[in-house]
Amino acid sequence: MTIQQPGESMYYQFIYDCDEIEWFYKYAVPRVEQDKVLFWSLSARNKILNEEERKYYMLGRSEMMKKSVIRKNGFSFFMESLRSVECHKHAMLTKSRVPYPQKCLRLYWNLNATSVRKVIFEQQRLINEYNEEMIAAALKKSDAAIESAFHKMRRIFDATLSLYARASAERMWCDFEIDMEADDLDKDSYHQFINLSRKFLTEKIKKGNFLIVTSPGGLHFPVKKTALTFNPQELINGLGGLANECRLSIIECIRNENEMIVLPGTYAYRADGSQASPVVLNKDDFSPGDEIKKEPE
Repeated sequence: MTIQQPGESMYYQFIYDCDEIEWFYKYAVPRVEQDKVLFWSLSARNKILNEEERKYYMLGRSEMMKKSVIRKNGFSFFMESLRSVECHKHAMLTKSRVPYPQKCLRLYWNLNATSVRKVIFEQQRLINEYNEEMIAAALKKSDAAIESAFHKMRRIFDATLSLYARASAERMWCDFEIDMEADDLDKDSYHQFINLSRKFLTEKIKKGNFLIVTSPGGLHFPVKKTALTFNPQELINGLGGLANECRLSIIECIRNENEMIVLPGTYAYRADGSQASPVVLNKDDFSPGDEIKKEPE
């Protein structure tokens, strides 16, 4: 296992366990093909900070503050893209012009590939919308409206990248998520729930068709879409029932419609500052024959 410690470096670090990331890439990451690309984003979670820190850092709306797409297959290209945010801390500053605290940063991965064709259609719609706003502002002779329209145009690149997060290609995974109170994550009942949920999913959809992934606030259960031959609500009800049986304090048990999880093998922290780097708990459900094959381009 190749693990690095962030220490007091002047550079952001997100790669915690390369072996974990590589396993996830081999068995869970869709491959780039036809009009498909892969999408990830770096986010700053304001809720991780206390009130004093929020006033100091002024994160504001920093969700998905850095976004990127991966256009080639191959683990080296995958890691090259992820490493691009391990930059000097003064290369990414908050609204108060200070570096982000490492503890609030998370690298989110979109479980499913993105359709470039859908992005292009939406981008064209967005450009038409901006043009209409500009014309309307000019007709009203409103300096404020004109400046607002120009501001949107200047940010068209960021707006386009945001479209990648929502323009899913054909889905490989459907994600189910359970968030729970922080105290539950260290209880024996949490580990009991993991064992029961694994048994439940194995009986329902069989090994190799689902992942159990830890997260700073609970668990994610990505399930292969091809295995969902029944109402997905049955999984939500089943997992929620097991969580109640284990007397866990569940905040929510839902289908995660945005399909994004904190990438396994990357640094992540809880609100108390403790490390919570995600891992896949059921790797032994998969064999080499389950790898997603595609030669590097």
